[in-house]
Amino acid sequence: MVDDQGHAAAAYGIGAGEGGLVVIRPDHHAGIVAPAGDPGSVREYLRRLHGAPGMVDAVR
Repeated sequence: MVDDQGHAAAAYGIGAGEGGLVVIRPDHHAGIVAPAGDPGSVREYLRRLHGAPGMVDAVR
């Protein structure tokens, strides 16, 4: 999802123009907030969460 109006950025402390990646868990809590240029953090989070290397490759 693209946060065109900045609501998620404001809620998760992402500065204007910085960009970020926010993974929302099924229970509606943030799982991880990472800089937009750091998708490796999201892959590592998913790897630790699921422990399945095949799942990690799916998010590239």
